[in-house]
Amino acid sequence: MATQNGINRHILIIGAGFSGLAAAWQLSETVDQDVSITLVDSRPYAGGRAFSFIDSNGLHHLDNGQHILLGCCNRFLEFLAAMGMPEAVRFQPLLRVPVYCQGRWSTISSLSLPGIFHLLPTLTNYRHLSFRERLQMINMIRALEENPNEMEDISFFEWLRMHGQSERSIHRLWDLVGVSVLNTRAEHASARQAIRAFQTGIINGWKAARLGFFQVPLGDIGRQAVCALRKRDVTIRLNCPVQSLIVRNDIVEGVQFKDGSYQQADDIIAALPPDALLRVLPENIRSISYFHELHHLSWSPIVNVYLHFNRPIIKGDVIAFAEGVCQFLFNRGRLLGIAEEDGKLIGVSISAADHLRQVTADNLIEMVIHELCSAVPEARDATLISAKVVWQPQATFLQSVGTGAFRRSSQTPVKGLWLAGDWTDTGWPACLEGAVRSGESAARAVSQSFFEENGSQN
Repeated sequence: MATQNGINRHILIIGAGFSGLAAAWQLSETVDQDVSITLVDSRPYAGGRAFSFIDSNGLHHLDNGQHILLGCCNRFLEFLAAMGMPEAVRFQPLLRVPVYCQGRWSTISSLSLPGIFHLLPTLTNYRHLSFRERLQMINMIRALEENPNEMEDISFFEWLRMHGQSERSIHRLWDLVGVSVLNTRAEHASARQAIRAFQTGIINGWKAARLGFFQVPLGDIGRQAVCALRKRDVTIRLNCPVQSLIVRNDIVEGVQFKDGSYQQADDIIAALPPDALLRVLPENIRSISYFHELHHLSWSPIVNVYLHFNRPIIKGDVIAFAEGVCQFLFNRGRLLGIAEEDGKLIGVSISAADHLRQVTADNLIEMVIHELCSAVPEARDATLISAKVVWQPQATFLQSVGTGAFRRSSQTPVKGLWLAGDWTDTGWPACLEGAVRSGESAARAVSQSFFEENGSQN
């Protein structure tokens, strides 16, 4: 094949979210120098749906959503280290989350014990459940070790009820954890995906279950990743929306950009959400059932309410609410290391927020403050300086019953077209860890195709 500037192969990655960034980094480590890597995104920044912005007062960096990690998120942590940001996340020594419900506090916590035994404090002392409900929880926790592969067609709620969990146990414990992980409630969530998530992050020992908090705005990570990739000669083009992929005879040839320009590519990694992927596919490719069935995947929103008080109202990193509108409340001043804002700058994260879509921002702020004042006496005498509601209407794909059938692998029926994104078949829920794993998987698939082609030519 003729070369251009010594380049024998062109790889184009569409989407500079964390799946696209991870794919670019993995390829930059594995491909030869005669392979060019280009990463493009329609946005003016990298990081995809995980980004930051300056609030209207110009005082604070706010994330578009409060992201956390679990101790089991090893691929994302290695990605951070590779980007030169190993200190971007701080982990709890042991899982510990105070939980408020109807005038009382209890705690979800761990001991440094192996397997499910680390949960003994929660299983025995969780005050928001009756003694009988706690016994039922202990009896069924072993069921989480079942193989979930045959449970795609039932909901997590049905599965929990089959194993003796009361509706109150589901709402006050299982949903408290599950909604934050899956961004959907137990009655809608795929049992298969929910069980997998609990197996990986909750019952797999105390290290896996620890919460990790970002100590920098998410936008800083995207910017640092861009710098690191450019040092490896990855071409990055932001503000560069793709109009359409060019495919002939079921083989990728390149892309047409919205500005009318064209770029040839031998391989394309589409690190895009499913709806965005369908928009850039040619109509004849989009109609193939492999792609057309992606219409079955929909979105689940998250809403975040940022509050700034004149005095500290909480001391720790995080608290949770087992009932009501609020779910998790984060002490962003403390997490970001802003000493003068410790306990004052608060982020309230509400997942699976479809039921709040019609609530005005002012009313939502009022609802959140009402619940906060009920749980935290210090908030009652504090003055609210500012508040901001941030919606993520497309926070994650809806991980509902049956959707596992539409989560695709990185390889597609189109030669040279590969998929990445937290919605693909990573075995993980839609999260930063799943995004990085998907990007790495797509990059490995592309590299493997090189070796196979070169081997056949030799």
